[in-house]
Amino acid sequence: MIRVNTFLFYGIAASIAIAVAGLAVAAAANVDQRPVKFGTTLPATCWTGDLFFNTNAPAGSNLFACTATNTWVTQTLQSLGGDVTGAPGSATVTQIQGRPVSATAPSSGQSLVWSSSTNSWQPQTVSTGGSGSVTLAGDATGPSSSVSVVQIQGHPVSSATPQNGQTLIWNSSSNSWQPQAVTASSVTLSGDATGPSSSVSVVQIQGHPVSSASPQGGQTLTWNASTNRWEPQTPSAGTVTLAGDVVGSSGAVTVVQMQGRSVANTVPQNGQALVWDSTTNRWEPQTLSTGSGGSGSGASMVTQLGDLAVTRTANNTLVLGANCSFTTPCNVRFGYLVYSITSSTTVTLTSGTGNALFYISSAGAITVGHNLTLTCGGTCTASSGVTAFPVDSIPLNNWHATNGAWDATGSDVRAMLATRNITPGLGLLTSDSSGNTMVSADASLVSLRASVPATSSSSCTAGTWAMDTSYYYMCISTNTWKRAALSSW
Repeated sequence: MIRVNTFLFYGIAASIAIAVAGLAVAAAANVDQRPVKFGTTLPATCWTGDLFFNTNAPAGSNLFACTATNTWVTQTLQSLGGDVTGAPGSATVTQIQGRPVSATAPSSGQSLVWSSSTNSWQPQTVSTGGSGSVTLAGDATGPSSSVSVVQIQGHPVSSATPQNGQTLIWNSSSNSWQPQAVTASSVTLSGDATGPSSSVSVVQIQGHPVSSASPQGGQTLTWNASTNRWEPQTPSAGTVTLAGDVVGSSGAVTVVQMQGRSVANTVPQNGQALVWDSTTNRWEPQTLSTGSGGSGSGASMVTQLGDLAVTRTANNTLVLGANCSFTTPCNVRFGYLVYSITSSTTVTLTSGTGNALFYISSAGAITVGHNLTLTCGGTCTASSGVTAFPVDSIPLNNWHATNGAWDATGSDVRAMLATRNITPGLGLLTSDSSGNTMVSADASLVSLRASVPATSSSSCTAGTWAMDTSYYYMCISTNTWKRAALSSW
């Protein structure tokens, strides 16, 4: 037993010595001892289990294994997973950060857009300008070629068809904007819009201040967080051509209709409101009619009415009857005659110091009596040298000028109430009945002419007379006539 172990010991020692000697020889010969052979071409022969690294093959496909005698097979990396799937040489992106990507083939110009309905990224057409279409939402809905305003700043707008003369009014019962009739002539507003209804100024939007800075062409109202207010700013995004209720590019939008109903492009006058006109079937700027209805207090003084009012629009310009139009005429009456004034009049001052008297003449003409140098435009007559209102005129205003400029205000002399007393002279009598004044002659002082009597006993009243080419007749008592022949001398 001892001899066997000894033999084995000496045998193992000899093997180790041979191996060490072999390593020494290899080191001396500088032989490459890396575990995988490599080169630019695969060896022609191999034995099962051999490995070879081909330096000319593509990365990821350059490791080969000998699976059978003289048979080399490429050894690729393991298939990928997560957002990218498949082998490294043919990987496919199936999702982005865990969110699926549709396999639908995209068309030219499309972008990858998230679709909440399919819960995946989808190729879609997105228009950023030009004549493309954009589907809107919010206050205005539908494609950009057919926009419909369904609400204003989140508040619903009723789709009810407006009637002639109605305006858009907030209805707290239905919680929506609705077309309603407004008859008040003037209402003082507060909140987002301030001032009288004839001169409204929007100073904020839903409680957020609006800057009073003058906007430049193409600017939009943009919220400025640093100043905490809405300000006119130039948008940096591309433009979109709109259609429907609003048309034009996003840099120059024009509202041509509201909910499909046309808006007139007529230039509005001061104090007018946008009113539905059933005759022309469109929204038009019109002067609201006065009345006791509505929520406002209405006009409490004649000088608050718009009829034939005189206003100063410049240092040298006065305008009379700015609200007088064909649909809202300014009427004046002389007895049973009514004159309608359907357009405004402009009076331009050139020089001078003095007064301009505005009045309606008995012929129904707008007249400016003055001692100045001025011109009268429109349906107006300038009459120089007039220093007082004519007795047969309707006075309107007395405006003073100083050194070629109109004073800031004039004296409004329009009157709702007027009266005229008739005092009869000698031989005349007056009597009033149902608002009419009758003037008659006093028969005891004034002889009345009668028809020529047929006989001396024709019916008559003492004091009446008659005549023809031959006689002068006098009734000396009831039904008793005398006559005298007429002759030349």
